[in-house]
Amino acid sequence: MAQRLTARPRPRPRARIGARCESLYPARANPLSRRSNIMTRRRTGWTLVTAALLLPGMAMGFQAFNRFEVYPVSKGVFEVVNRHGSAPKDFWCGAGDYAIRVLRTSATQRIYLVRPVGPAATVKGRKGVQFSLQPPEGADTTPGYSVSVKKVGDNMNASLAQNYCYDRLTDDFWLRP
Repeated sequence: MAQRLTARPRPRPRARIGARCESLYPARANPLSRRSNIMTRRRTGWTLVTAALLLPGMAMGFQAFNRFEVYPVSKGVFEVVNRHGSAPKDFWCGAGDYAIRVLRTSATQRIYLVRPVGPAATVKGRKGVQFSLQPPEGADTTPGYSVSVKKVGDNMNASLAQNYCYDRLTDDFWLRP
């Protein structure tokens, strides 16, 4: 007796998983499509959270060595914004660091105080001092012997101002990340 070979029945093409679920549970909503909506919402939520965290960082100014923030105010004028417990040396440190590292000035370039310490123009609720690389008009620019941020026209070399950053290095060393 010869065996009769029969062709095996072809398997039905598999439908999409979601379609099969709909065929199995026609009265209910597709659980997989609901799950993908939740995942899409989560992805959108994480994208929004990431954007919200990054945007303030993009608007942030230059952070000097002593962590003071420096913002450009107008052409040639920049403002150093204080932190809690700041001294005049800290403002000069921020100005010198910004002038050398960002503006790429020479170490002998003089930095002039344009506006003394007062409410900051760039950050609300904080104090700031504005500096420039050009001497202010009508101000006495003879260099003094004290470090102050109260007299318009005070000035010093960029390297001397930046060196004030290293005065408190040992005090703040353990606080640095």
